[in-house]
Amino acid sequence: MNGFCECGCGLQTKISNHTDKRKGSIKGEPRRFIKGHNGRGFRGRKWNGGKTTNNRGYILIQQPNHPRATPKGYVPEHILIVEKAMGKLLSSKHKVHHFDENTANNANINLIVCEDQKYHFLLHHRKRALEACGHANYQKCDYCGQWDDPKNFEMNKAGNNARHPECRRRYVREQRQLKKEELCLNICL
Repeated sequence: MNGFCECGCGLQTKISNHTDKRKGSIKGEPRRFIKGHNGRGFRGRKWNGGKTTNNRGYILIQQPNHPRATPKGYVPEHILIVEKAMGKLLSSKHKVHHFDENTANNANINLIVCEDQKYHFLLHHRKRALEACGHANYQKCDYCGQWDDPKNFEMNKAGNNARHPECRRRYVREQRQLKKEELCLNICL
């Protein structure tokens, strides 16, 4: 004999071990609320239908039995929308990209499923490049900050930092000059 939490979350409550008239529980009968749920839910003043927003602007839906639910039982709405469209659960390695970068816009047409976080970052990089210079494939020089064709860059050994050869040479010259000045200052003092 199990009851359901009266806050509206839909979870089953446990059987009460003792009678507590203040809380309205009777030994051997289902509890009215799951611990911590009293006063929230559709009976609480702040109930908003199981929807909330996190500090990053994502809309969260209360679904405590979902594999991706937070400890408080919320799942990002965009995950639920993509899963409904695909007809299956989304793997934890997959990321969902908001095309217009508005995290509250969860329209089907605005959501793109990415195979991993690296691909997700690539989409953001290409959009920044397109907006900055009109070419999605261009890179930004680490030294001068100008966007340019990757053919005009030299890459570092890891292949993740792009820079113009002349910018790198200028930077190395400036660093040598600073070291000389610092050395001269230390000797003079």
